[in-house]
Amino acid sequence: MSIFWYANKNSFYNSPWFGVTLCVFFISLGCYKYQSTIPAFQQNHYIHTLSQNRQIVQLQIKEILKPDTYNYKYRASIEALDGVLCKADIIYLIAKDSLAKPLSIGVRLIIKEKISPVSGPKNPYQFNYASYLKNQGIHHEIHSSYAEILKLEPAAPSIKGAAEQFRNYCIYKLSQTSISQKQLAVIQALVLGQKRALDKQLYQSYAAAGVIHILAVSGLHVGILYAILLVLLAPVTRLKKGEIIRSVSIVLSLWCYALFTGLSASVCRAVTMFSFFAVAQALGRKTSTINTLSLSFICLLFYNPLYLFQVGFQLSYLAVLSIITIQPKLASYYTPSNKLTKLLWNTMTVTLAAQIGLGPLSIYYFNQFPGLFFITNSIVLPLLGGVLSIGFVVVLLGCLTILPDSLAKIYGNIIAILNDFITWVATQDAFLFKEIYFPKAFLFVSYGVIICLLWVCRKWNFKSLMFSLGSFGIALGVLTIMKVYPTPAHLIIFHKHKQTLLGVKQKQQITLLVPDSITPGLERLISSYKTAHNNLGYTQEKNPKMFTYKDTPILILDSVGVLPKGLQKPVVVLTQNTQIHLERFIDSVSPRRIIADGSNYKSYVDRWRQTCSEKKIPFHSTYEKGAFIWQ
Repeated sequence: MSIFWYANKNSFYNSPWFGVTLCVFFISLGCYKYQSTIPAFQQNHYIHTLSQNRQIVQLQIKEILKPDTYNYKYRASIEALDGVLCKADIIYLIAKDSLAKPLSIGVRLIIKEKISPVSGPKNPYQFNYASYLKNQGIHHEIHSSYAEILKLEPAAPSIKGAAEQFRNYCIYKLSQTSISQKQLAVIQALVLGQKRALDKQLYQSYAAAGVIHILAVSGLHVGILYAILLVLLAPVTRLKKGEIIRSVSIVLSLWCYALFTGLSASVCRAVTMFSFFAVAQALGRKTSTINTLSLSFICLLFYNPLYLFQVGFQLSYLAVLSIITIQPKLASYYTPSNKLTKLLWNTMTVTLAAQIGLGPLSIYYFNQFPGLFFITNSIVLPLLGGVLSIGFVVVLLGCLTILPDSLAKIYGNIIAILNDFITWVATQDAFLFKEIYFPKAFLFVSYGVIICLLWVCRKWNFKSLMFSLGSFGIALGVLTIMKVYPTPAHLIIFHKHKQTLLGVKQKQQITLLVPDSITPGLERLISSYKTAHNNLGYTQEKNPKMFTYKDTPILILDSVGVLPKGLQKPVVVLTQNTQIHLERFIDSVSPRRIIADGSNYKSYVDRWRQTCSEKKIPFHSTYEKGAFIWQ
């Protein structure tokens, strides 16, 4: 590659071989870096000393995660396993009880517990938490209680720990003001990058309104901070080498803010990109936005190749790329006559450009599309710069304990108005399109269509027009195939804690068999299943004691456990902690297979498994294997 560069360095148009070699080099480097993240290729990874029994584990807390109903949750680093030095991240959960105290970043502890793989979803098409963690380099988790910690050492001094303590101090100081808890939770996410305190319903409202991105510290926040620093440090440029001093100060300030807000992928991307801008400005060189974006992309992936598979990272870069490539073309269609109109027009084109680029990927991941995103962003984004600027001042004054109560009330009211507006938009259900069927094949086809349309808009000719028509033809073909060839018919026994749900799918219809009515928990489960099957219709029936599927009797035994006479070789579903004597039952009817769903106690399921093993009857527990699907 160096040879090609040296041979072509004086040529404006480099040889195509230089570009090919450069691509091959970076792809090879990326494959090597990605391979180095696989545990099997890491000599000091804990999996090489992992066993099925309880082990003595030495951990250090790296990140505090949002707790669930029953546990405090942390991202921790394993430092030693049974005395053997090792290194890898893991999820550590501590059961909430009267003894449990939240741990801080940097705390070291020793426990004796079993390391377990992170469990995946129990039902098809649900959110895969195991896959989500795998994309962050985490494959296992440890559960313990606070009383089971053998040794607990206080946190050692660290930059990240100090940043977390300072952030917690800021939050504590703001909590002493007149700002309400609900408003403070939004300020924490908006300014400080901490979303753990956000109410779930409010978070969903922001998502439904299409402005969830403002709650994640990203390029928008960093760009506003960058502009503020440019203005504040403008007098420094009068000094000798003032541009260099200002650029260095800006870069250091941006990275301090990134550390302060938790070093998320989105903020790292933005800070890296703006750092290159600042360096280029200090050197007096012109910069290309897309080149700077690409450079930050390569640098971050070189640091951590797993960023590529994280949804936030993908959406962040795609949003900036869409704005760079699409917004100038949209903006050229109209030239505003005054500054206010220009501001509104630029906001509208930026919002539309970002949504064009993000639309297919967002629908693919979240299966919904906020129809009012254009209106919401057109109102919120122009005001967000002022809201964030005041937020930075409020946080700073709050830390110094000199925040006037009047300013705290005013800012709290601003956040309250913002929340009320977002909540009102989110309640307009007619404009929120949910349960959108959008498979991976159509994701790629959609971006092919967008690229071809951009090509036509930039260069109108016969070739670009044919490519666009061809992309539309492929899209229609994919849709036709998905309609003509639906997923095959099957019987499914879902897993749901303390509840029973069966379904019989035939073509574009599924019959749901439930004991009583469908609860909200079952409704969410059914929703993801329906969406993944192209929004098939469904009917609801009361769970029968017995029915036939593929000429095989399906027997459902509930808490009553009544057996029909003369039944032979059925598939049996054990539900509601049935009190049947399983050994005698197997001897009398010789079942083909026995399935235990999530409505049973685990102790019952363990006993039934043992009996089936002794009788050599196939046994399926939805607790362990997830939903049972018979095609």
